[in-house]
Amino acid sequence: MRKIEELGWAGGVAAVVAVLGFGLGWLWYVIAPPLPVRKVEGGYTYTEPDPEQPIAGDGWFAILAMAFGILLTIVVWAILRKARGPLQLTGLVLGALAAGVIAIKLGESLEKAKYDAAMKAAAIEQVVDSPAKITVVKRFHGWPYAGIVYLPALGSALSYAVLAGWSRWPGLRPEPEEDDDEEFSSSMAWDPADPETPEPPVPRAEEPSPGSGTSARTEDGSPDQPR
Repeated sequence: MRKIEELGWAGGVAAVVAVLGFGLGWLWYVIAPPLPVRKVEGGYTYTEPDPEQPIAGDGWFAILAMAFGILLTIVVWAILRKARGPLQLTGLVLGALAAGVIAIKLGESLEKAKYDAAMKAAAIEQVVDSPAKITVVKRFHGWPYAGIVYLPALGSALSYAVLAGWSRWPGLRPEPEEDDDEEFSSSMAWDPADPETPEPPVPRAEEPSPGSGTSARTEDGSPDQPR
């Protein structure tokens, strides 16, 4: 039953992290600078020989993706303390992988229709702003973005490893703490068998005060007469 509960938490973490990829894609779309291009016969060309916008777009996605993975890992680690472990890490990594794909697809598609319409209606030599897109593309058996899309998952895995390495609990989950009051009371208890434990003070008998009604007696037991 415990494993089923952990699987449920891991699946929930993966789903939430994947959905948050829409926010990552929108944030990248807002921050990444557009690329001005000039329409020519048969397509378009850059307005500058070596524009910086494509590199800036890739760099901004890399920074945001790593920060996304690290931040979500810290939040999940702090909130779901009782669900820490390999299954939680698996849920984080899978959710971050899906979030990376969603973020790239969303960020590139937000202005695509508007850009296509503007480029179609533009005259030759007219400059049109192209929305940001990932230019560092490495296809692996037909899968695009084989490198940069893994950055959210990489940030999650690395930050989780650091948190696990610095955890004071071997099982990563908080263990029940002993009651400090019980420890204090047990340490102050007097054990007669322990010679180092100080013996509790014995109350001193009160001495009779003069005129208290107790008269002195002689050796034979008769009251001592005053002289």
